[in-house]
Amino acid sequence: MEQVCAVHKVLKRNRMRPYKLHKVQALVRERRVFCRWLLDQQQRVPSSIEHIIWTDESTFTRNGLWNRRNTHVYSEVNPHAVRQTGHQTRWSVNVWAGLFKYRILGPVFLPQRLNGQRYLNFINEQLVDILDDLSLAEYRRTWFQHDGAPPHVVRFVRERLTELFDDRWIWRTRATRLATSLTRSDPVRLLSVGYVKERVFNRECDSADEMRQRIVDVFDKLRTDCVEDHTMMPRLYEETQHRAQICLEMNGAQFEPHLIRAQRI
Repeated sequence: MEQVCAVHKVLKRNRMRPYKLHKVQALVRERRVFCRWLLDQQQRVPSSIEHIIWTDESTFTRNGLWNRRNTHVYSEVNPHAVRQTGHQTRWSVNVWAGLFKYRILGPVFLPQRLNGQRYLNFINEQLVDILDDLSLAEYRRTWFQHDGAPPHVVRFVRERLTELFDDRWIWRTRATRLATSLTRSDPVRLLSVGYVKERVFNRECDSADEMRQRIVDVFDKLRTDCVEDHTMMPRLYEETQHRAQICLEMNGAQFEPHLIRAQRI
């Protein structure tokens, strides 16, 4: 017992505090490969990061997005505040979004259960329309990024992407090992987590239709903000490059805590 007290005294004297460990996925090699490729591409062609069609898919659930441990209600007396969760009637909305140059793509509402054929239909209907707006020179420089979700990697989807982009498409198990979904630093992911979800979940939705309309409204507001603030998209790409650089400095390990520490300095 005396030894334990002595240890606590030493820790207190040195102003050391206990911190919890967080579980993270081991993604060292994939992170390094992608970040090195991205920075090399950007160094050779300064605007290459803008010629990637960055995409992400996300599920918006009725429970919303909130952290019970970080949510507080300040009051002189205990208000006994509550938040409803675990609804008996549950619903969710699957959303696809993309970013190409300074253009925001989407939102596109995907089926509740996405399979390879439905994802192929999305490519043939929505993605092809985006490519039709490009000049031949732009099209030859354009890369397409998505993650390695099962519907993304079935044979006929890969064959179709090869027809459209040749070898200029990215997924996590491809021979080039450009694992963009594993870096958590791509621009559209930063937008979806940092901008869209915060505004969609600022209040509860009573139905899936209401949530879809709110998602559309948030994307419309985002486009307006991008027009009014011409520095918004360049800063987003700069943040992506900065995260890739920090990832390499950390040798592919989890780098998010170092970003937070750098922002505080």
